[in-house]
Amino acid sequence: MSFWQENRVFVVVIAVAVVALFFLWPSLFNLDPAVVSFHRTAYERTALARRQLREKLEQLYPKSGNNVTVSEALQQATDANQVLLANFEEMHRWMSFVPRFPFRIPDTRQGNERRRYVSLCYTYARTGELICDEYKKTPLNEPNDGVIFRASPRRIRIADPAFGLRDMELPESITNPETCIMQIALIQDLGHLAISLGVDEITSIAPAEPYTWSVKDTKVATAYPINLRVQCDLPTLLGLLHALDGAHGRVVEAPAALPTPEEPPPDATTPVAPEPKPNAPLAEEGAAGATDEKPAPAPEPKDAAPRKITVQLNGSPSVFAPTPDEPTLKDRLTIFRPSGDDAHEMEFVANAIITRVLDGGRVEAVIERNSCLSFSADGKVSTNVVRKGDFASSRFFLVRGLKVKSVEAKVEKDKDGFPADINPNHAEVVPAHLDVELSVAALRFLKVEMPKETAPTSTAPKLDPKKPTHKRL
Repeated sequence: MSFWQENRVFVVVIAVAVVALFFLWPSLFNLDPAVVSFHRTAYERTALARRQLREKLEQLYPKSGNNVTVSEALQQATDANQVLLANFEEMHRWMSFVPRFPFRIPDTRQGNERRRYVSLCYTYARTGELICDEYKKTPLNEPNDGVIFRASPRRIRIADPAFGLRDMELPESITNPETCIMQIALIQDLGHLAISLGVDEITSIAPAEPYTWSVKDTKVATAYPINLRVQCDLPTLLGLLHALDGAHGRVVEAPAALPTPEEPPPDATTPVAPEPKPNAPLAEEGAAGATDEKPAPAPEPKDAAPRKITVQLNGSPSVFAPTPDEPTLKDRLTIFRPSGDDAHEMEFVANAIITRVLDGGRVEAVIERNSCLSFSADGKVSTNVVRKGDFASSRFFLVRGLKVKSVEAKVEKDKDGFPADINPNHAEVVPAHLDVELSVAALRFLKVEMPKETAPTSTAPKLDPKKPTHKRL
């Protein structure tokens, strides 16, 4: 008893210290012994919920230093999402590959006739001549539209005038008309671009096998690759790369209605239908043979008045400006619009040839002859009308690969010391140039389900209503 009486204050202090250390030492020494974790499960569950809540809040609200409410952050995210969707739709229409006239198989052709039309378009891409039943009244004969004929007056050599498609002249060798006609359209477009920019030689231009273009394991588009090899100088190469994305925009002015082609007056050799006899019965309203349908539009005559439109372009329309040596423009536009409710299916409308560059990125263009005619499967011919708001694009090529090699100048001399012919199609002196191998692809987008715009809803985690919460971060 004497020990307790003499040391009881000391014993009490030591006991209190031991009890306090027993409960507080995990926090003091960062320890977690099981013997002292009476509320360990509840503590870990609370800590986990706290970490999850902080992570979700950091995802929703940037650490800008400003207090942002939950509703304000959700509204900002919704607005940003709408802007992204609008930009996606615009880029989709800019990058879409829509085959232009005449590289579109008429619906009236079936079976072998589809292959035959593709073969005719192959000839058109090379020579600019298309003679077929659809345009028999006004056959297309535009030598300046053929790649070979277009390169000839500019003295640009084409080493492979068959474009790697030597069997295309035989319709029986065409296995997939839809793919082949798209490849032909791309060959002509890319060949026109290279010639217009003034390359020295087109060594080869040929299509490759189409493939599916995916983004993060999602199939987005079908790509149609084209391999081009040219000889040129550095400024021409830079201009070619700059012009691969073409120009795109919207139609801002269009004619109210298409002019109706006037029928030519009958001449002496044209048979005239006899007038009905006075006693002949008239056709009753609604009787068989009576129809209110308007006659199908005839192909436009060559001297028809041009239909002008104005297009607001993005990019650099100076590429299209005419020169004193070449008064015509160097490119054309394809007019198209989304088909019905499907925003990913593009409906071809017409071709337009640029005739004048206006201020503010606008160009004046005329609708190309016969390009707006549509031939349906039932044999009817209709006319597409260009409307304000339609999309206009020259091209978009996705660059897949580029190889450039510098080639030194070369002069071949004969035994007398005079320059000799290196190649029958070349001059005696080959200047220094770049040997360029360019691989590009055009995209035709697949149907992709777009997210629907919905009212903003809170994605914040549910909190216990009994616990206190903070309205501001």
